Amino acid sequence: MHHPFIQLDCTTRMFLACLCVDSDDLKSFRLMPGTPPCCISAETTARAAMHRLLSEDEGLAVDLATVLDLRHIDVVEHVRTSGLDAVAEHARRASRVAVRDDLAGWAWALLRDPRQEVRAAGNRLMAEVYVRGMRTLAEGDLVQLPLDSSACE
Repeated sequence: MHHPFIQLDCTTRMFLACLCVDSDDLKSFRLMPGTPPCCISAETTARAAMHRLLSEDEGLAVDLATVLDLRHIDVVEHVRTSGLDAVAEHARRASRVAVRDDLAGWAWALLRDPRQEVRAAGNRLMAEVYVRGMRTLAEGDLVQLPLDSSACE
């Protein structure tokens, strides 16, 4: 299958750029700016650039899809070879309890699957992750990100 980024909307590409791409990926794709804009971290700047470039740069999209496929090969293969009912059940469970690499793997595997019903489960997982993330922020469980520049102080 060709890379899946062409079929994804802007919000979904940003979701994947934030959840599935790590700092080392951003560096290896040379997206980390030397001096980020005021009050925005270098990582946020790089993720925003990546999300935009994924729809514009075929080479980047193919390379990132390959990296994520290999990183999450077990989940991608499990989703690809499972029936819709099994995928839906595993996705529901992942939306409640998956964290870190497991969560990223499920998001990638669901949203890159060629079946529309599976991608719909990926969209539901994405909505749940947004809610979980926003609730975590609202409850104050996350530390503040440091600013990369003192220009905003």
